[in-house]
Amino acid sequence: LARDLVQADRIEVVPLGVAERFAPGASADDFATRYDLPDSFVLCVAVFEPRKNHAALLAALRLLHDRGRRIGLVLVGRRGWRWRDPLKESRFADLRPWVRVHHDVPDADLPEFYRRAAAFAYPSFHEGFGLPPLEAMSCGTPVVCSNTTSLPEVGGPAALYVDPGRPGELADALDRVLGGRALRSRLIEAGLARAASFRWRRTAEATRSVYEAVCSRSGRVPCVTGPAT
Repeated sequence: LARDLVQADRIEVVPLGVAERFAPGASADDFATRYDLPDSFVLCVAVFEPRKNHAALLAALRLLHDRGRRIGLVLVGRRGWRWRDPLKESRFADLRPWVRVHHDVPDADLPEFYRRAAAFAYPSFHEGFGLPPLEAMSCGTPVVCSNTTSLPEVGGPAALYVDPGRPGELADALDRVLGGRALRSRLIEAGLARAASFRWRRTAEATRSVYEAVCSRSGRVPCVTGPAT
């Protein structure tokens, strides 16, 4: 939309970054007990609202269980607009023992969720950027996400992509990741490399360069390029 309203040579795209705390590491002994985590689970970190498409995760979980892959699902986020908990639907009643929903998790605990997950799933319909898949990659967790909006550009070759409107595709991709050692290894390695190129220092430097370029062209607004004295 922005490119339709503004001349292309006046647009600079600056990607967001992943905080350094999102990295592979040792697990806390009491973490699984504290959050009542399943032994093995798929993780989704996203605000609880319709565009994040949580219902597709439950539908995919149903298909995985039908195939004999008995894995849990952990949803982490905060309440957003128009949220209706899909777990309250009768069609998902038998999945409730396999699902954990955690609201407003402290930021300090998020890396541990990513590290413990067997896979990270993000079937969002719309994204402005999409940090959670990169955070998962940075923690060494294989990613399956939507093939829509910004997500393929952000994840590049380091994720598997699915149509968010087709839970069967999501289940198929998760099944491949959960059951394929070679694929898991490839996605983990590619994800770590991909996430390493998205750092907040790079975001800050790129943003500063834009400000300096604008100030230089205008000739009217002073720019401070060094530390304050």
